[in-house]
Amino acid sequence: MKKEITHVDVRSVALIYGAILASIGLVVAVLILIFGSLFLSMMDEDTAMMLGGGAVAAIFIPFAYGMIGLVVGAVFSVLYNFIASRIGGVKVTIRD
Repeated sequence: MKKEITHVDVRSVALIYGAILASIGLVVAVLILIFGSLFLSMMDEDTAMMLGGGAVAAIFIPFAYGMIGLVVGAVFSVLYNFIASRIGGVKVTIRD
């Protein structure tokens, strides 16, 4: 059975996309902390002090990615709704 998605809920798409990007941001933050700590012994004292900014970034990155995801998800879902109303939505096949 073929169906067509002609409208998506802006809030739900924005929340899901924000959660996905926040999860990706969390992975990026963990990688920053891991690689930063691996190379800590090779750094001089001044460079090692700047690594404290990496800890701040590890907190900020998932939050920033999540906020960007909310905005981008909302914008794309509004665009999708506008375009789908004009030319038709995505067609999906659903099996009963």
